[in-house]
Amino acid sequence: MTLQQLRYFIQVVKWKSFSKAAEVLHISQPALSKQISNLEKYLRTTLIKRTNKGIELTEQGTNFYNKIKSVIQQLDFIVEETMNVKQLRVGSLSTIGSFYFPSLAAKFETHQFIPVIKSTTKKLVELTMAGELDAVIVQDTEIPFTLKNKLILEEAYVVAMPENHPLVQNEEIALQDLKNEKILLSLSGCDSRKAVLEGFYRTGFQPMVHLELPYDSLLSYTAAGYGITFIPSIQAQNMTQKGVIFKNIKNNPIRRKIYLLARSQSILELIGQHIL
Repeated sequence: MTLQQLRYFIQVVKWKSFSKAAEVLHISQPALSKQISNLEKYLRTTLIKRTNKGIELTEQGTNFYNKIKSVIQQLDFIVEETMNVKQLRVGSLSTIGSFYFPSLAAKFETHQFIPVIKSTTKKLVELTMAGELDAVIVQDTEIPFTLKNKLILEEAYVVAMPENHPLVQNEEIALQDLKNEKILLSLSGCDSRKAVLEGFYRTGFQPMVHLELPYDSLLSYTAAGYGITFIPSIQAQNMTQKGVIFKNIKNNPIRRKIYLLARSQSILELIGQHIL
């Protein structure tokens, strides 16, 4: 029996679903099922029954859950009290880290600030849960049970288009105006790509994707006239790109939520008080 198996069991009970718990824990459903099965084998009892309506706890499962939940909470409290963090390993996506990291690094005098950039929120959360990062600033994610969290910002994306595009005369751009436009998207797996596509789907149509590119090259291709793209507002407010105009989107469905996730409440509060 492992501590990880106990945490997995708590999540399955919390969400009343193996699939939902697996999504929150950032593991596959078969891997989660195997861990719960191994826990049951160790305990020599059945904790969970699967039904057409989801999952149900057995009598032994209910008793076990009620007892270990408080034990895990107490363990987390002890670990947090014992932590003496002198280094802060903070991860983020490039679109977020480029905005927050410079000011954060300048504000920590008693700690060594170590920034880490990764391409996906999923990878950043996995590294934090594994203890390789102390905290992460990420977007649009299910928050794992083991991590403390704080919503930092909810923001919209803006349209980036060539400066000679006919629509630059509009004060705002409606997504419906872009039905026949060549859209530049970041490569598969990028969080910004997911946010843009979900925004289009909410509007009721699919974008006409012309090119799929590394995120950092989107604005260069836009300036060269290959199409239009979308970037977060904080990025547009803090950068310029020759040949590119940024426009707000009318009734904007393309948005993201930015969260600070940390291994402990003390780390969350330490970093959170310094975020703009």
